[in-house]
Amino acid sequence: MGMLADRIAKNARHLRKWGRRQGFSCLRLYDHDIPEYPLSVDDYDGHFLVTLSQGAEFDPDLLGGLDYCELVVKTRGERGGELDPARSFLVQEGPMKFEVNLHAHQDTGLFLDHRLTREWVRSLSRGAEVLNLFCYTGSFSVAAALGGAGRVTSVDLSHNYLDWAGRNFLHNGLSMHPHLFVQSDILQWLPQALDVEQSYDLIVCDPPTFSNSKRMKQTFDLQKVHGSMLRGLQGLVRAGGRLIFSCNDRGFRLDDGLAFEEISARTRSEDFCRRGGHRCWLWSKAGTP
Repeated sequence: MGMLADRIAKNARHLRKWGRRQGFSCLRLYDHDIPEYPLSVDDYDGHFLVTLSQGAEFDPDLLGGLDYCELVVKTRGERGGELDPARSFLVQEGPMKFEVNLHAHQDTGLFLDHRLTREWVRSLSRGAEVLNLFCYTGSFSVAAALGGAGRVTSVDLSHNYLDWAGRNFLHNGLSMHPHLFVQSDILQWLPQALDVEQSYDLIVCDPPTFSNSKRMKQTFDLQKVHGSMLRGLQGLVRAGGRLIFSCNDRGFRLDDGLAFEEISARTRSEDFCRRGGHRCWLWSKAGTP
């Protein structure tokens, strides 16, 4: 495994210097760079998370030359345990702070690959009415609020994630008012918003690829529902407004009838360029705000 250890150490030297210059304390140090070693290594401000593909192995000695205070190893797809708040900690991303937890669930509370997207959302939000759908722990919502949004509406099916989003607001010194946190199935919420002619200057939609949660009236399959969902969201965008859509399904195909511009190259940061990462699209509505 000498080749793997060398690659991780080389990436770490380069990316940690780059991250310090950019004000990032969290980085992806390795992402299946070598086909024989299907795993990823993420550095959350000195707390290391290694995520293995099914059947892969990892020797902690491979990180022996790197400075870290904690090592957590997970297998992709395994279910995590209950959230233990005592194991949560804060990480810095430019002017933003986010609560993360490496031990519970498959995810950590912060998708590192959307770092540049969050900064872009922050820059677009001054005085805007912002909608964050599938908001998860509210990182886009925090970015918008810190960017001076007039109001941010965060919608998610999970009240646990909405509570987490609220804590992220507090970690950043943000008032909960006048922002809204809505627990709802987005596919049920959307037609109601259209009925009352709700509108927004900026919408961020970063959905899961698939969900069969018992709290949903129907199974959520992004490939099948994204066309009707995005057309509905276009109806919520004000003149001069923007709709940002993203997904992590590498096999995803955007509906041919949607006139969205793919902007993935602009939203992937240096530590997520090797394997492609998420894909991201932009739709802008004509007119003057």
